[in-house]
Amino acid sequence: MTYKGFMFKKGETSLHKLDPRVKFLISLSFVVCSLLFEELVVLAVLTLAMVPLASRGGVLKEWLSTLRGLAFLAVLIFTINLVFIFFGSGKSWEFPAAMALRFVVVVSSFSL
Repeated sequence: MTYKGFMFKKGETSLHKLDPRVKFLISLSFVVCSLLFEELVVLAVLTLAMVPLASRGGVLKEWLSTLRGLAFLAVLIFTINLVFIFFGSGKSWEFPAAMALRFVVVVSSFSL
């Protein structure tokens, strides 16, 4: 039995009609940008930039389902980073939040 989230569903949207290499480059560009920047605002903009793509591709419901599934792991990443970085060195809480959001961007970019 396979997980249905990884199965290809043929669609008639403009996103589905793109060449697979172009779709891979779109996802890869989100991943690279999320790895280049540590700022919380930039990572939030990257996450919000995926919403119109998911909507245009007709996969918004599945994309939001992916985000719901990632919520537990994102909270876990935030908590671990908060304990070891915020309380350990006194740095801002923004870094743990950025790391959790980076995780969300990287994983959800391949759900488009």
